[in-house]
Amino acid sequence: MAREASWSDGPDGARRRTPPDAPHGPVVALYDKCVATLPSVPGVRPVHDDHVRAIMPYLEAVTARDLALEVPDEAKTPPSTSTSRLDRAGLRGGGGGGGGGDGDFFRRGERERVGERERERSSPSSSPEPGARRGLEYLHLHEDLAFTLGVFKFLAAGDAIPTHDHPGMTVMSKILYGAVHVKSYDWVVAPEDEGKPPPPVPVGTPRLARVVRDGVVAAGTTPLALFPTRGGNVHGFTAITPTAMLDVQAPPYALGAGRDCHYFHEVSEGPGGEPAGAGYAWLAAAPSQPESFRIDHGTYRGPKFGSNATEGGYYTYEGGHMMH
Repeated sequence: MAREASWSDGPDGARRRTPPDAPHGPVVALYDKCVATLPSVPGVRPVHDDHVRAIMPYLEAVTARDLALEVPDEAKTPPSTSTSRLDRAGLRGGGGGGGGGDGDFFRRGERERVGERERERSSPSSSPEPGARRGLEYLHLHEDLAFTLGVFKFLAAGDAIPTHDHPGMTVMSKILYGAVHVKSYDWVVAPEDEGKPPPPVPVGTPRLARVVRDGVVAAGTTPLALFPTRGGNVHGFTAITPTAMLDVQAPPYALGAGRDCHYFHEVSEGPGGEPAGAGYAWLAAAPSQPESFRIDHGTYRGPKFGSNATEGGYYTYEGGHMMH
C-alpha cells in the first residue's frame, strides 16, 4: 500500500510536500487514494474538506510525463499576460459579459501562483493565429459511481469551455502544462440558505452571483478545489496557451440524479433592470449546451487502471453531456 504523503516546514517557513511513495507511479497512487478516500455511493455520504485534503498531495504529485502527455512548445515557456497572447486568446478589449470562456472551477490555494489579473476581455470567439489548431480533447482515465479522473486538453490559445456548473459535485484540479484565463462565481443566497443546494436557475431569468476569481492560472499552481456551494462552482475557461488540466470529479455528472450540467452567460441587468455592482454579475441560464461547443475524445496512452484498464484505453460517452 502506498505511504501517506507528508508535509514539513522548509527553511523559509513554507510548507513542503513530501510526495507519496507510489511504486506504480503517481497517477495510480492518486487513483488508489481516491478509491480509499471518497464515498463509494453518491448521496449517502457527501465529499467533505477532509477528503479533499487527503487527496491533494497525490494530485499534486502527478505530472504530464506521468500521463504520457507531450507538452507543446508554446506551453513550455513561462505564462504571461502579454498583448499578443491575450489577443490570440480573445481576452483583450471590449469587456462585457459574454458566454463561453469566462470562468473557472478554481478557488485560491495559499501557495498557488496566479498571473496578473486581466479584467478586460472580449468575446472568447476571437480567432487564434493562422495555422493554430482549435478545439478540446478529453482523455478518460477512470469513471465509476464515486468519481472520475480525466484530462482536458485545450489545443490552442483561445479554446474555451463555456460557463457551466457542477451541481452537488466537488472537483479537484491540477494544471499539468499551459495557462488559462479563469472566471468563477458562487450564487448569492440568503444567510439562512448558505450551504444548501441552490435552486435551479430558470431560463431567461438572471440570478445574482458573486465573482470568486477573474484572472490567469498557470502550470505550477497548487491543486485547487471547488465545492457544491462554494469555491467557484459556476465557472469557465479560455486558454492562454495550449493547456492540459487533470480533474477529479466526485461524484460525476449524472442525469436524473440532480447532477446535470447547466450553461450560463453574463447579462448586464437583473430581472428589475438593476446592475450587479462591483464584484458581482448577473448570470442567465442557457436552454441547452451551446451548439458551437464540443469536446473530442482523445486516446489516453499513460498507465491503465480502474475502468480504463478494461476499456482499451479510450472511452465513449453516451448522451453528449460530458463536461468539465
